[in-house]
Formats: sequence, C-alpha cells, structure tokens
Amino acid sequence: GISTSSGIPDYRGTQGVDTLAGLGQTTDKVTKDEDDDDVDVDYTKLVPTVAHRGLSEMMSRDLLHYVITQNCDDLHAKSGIPPKAMSEMHGNVFVEYCEKIP
Repeated sequence: GISTSSGIPDYRGTQGVDTLAGLGQTTDKVTKDEDDDDVDVDYTKLVPTVAHRGLSEMMSRDLLHYVITQNCDDLHAKSGIPPKAMSEMHGNVFVEYCEKIP
C-alpha cells in the first residue's frame, strides 16, 4: 500500500496482516490486545511517503480533485491534502468520537 514505506505493515498483500491472519499465521509487526489495536506503529512519528506527496502535488496543480482512502494513518492530510478534498473510509487514528452520545 501507499503507506508501507512509512513503516505501516501491509494488510492485503501476500505477507499482509489480514492475509496471514486468514491463514492462521501472524507477523512480527502485529500484537493483538482487547482493543483490537493490532499494529505496533507510533502514528505520531510517521511522515508522508513520496506517493502521498505526489498526490498532494497533483492536487496543488489541479490534476487531482478528491482522494478516497482506506488508510487511517493521517498521512494524506500531513502531505497537504485538505480534509474537504478527502474521504477516509476507515476513519483516522487521530479522530475520536463518542458512540453513545451523538
């Protein structure tokens, strides 16, 4: 995926977290706990990759108008893509909300 070179493990590749889990295997970058926070990554230290910066540059040149991502790492935003031009389908690790009080 676009964020793997920043230190986030791949999920759907041949050695991806979800792929291996489906085979009953694990990877050394994953530790399960009761909150299902399964990736041992410090998201506060991640920086956008060349690909993230490229998308941001394309947007600044009006070649790209909107980004839809499954990544929840905030790297698209850190690269300069504005929130109004992006949908984060799996949320964002830096955004929390209360599920009991709307």
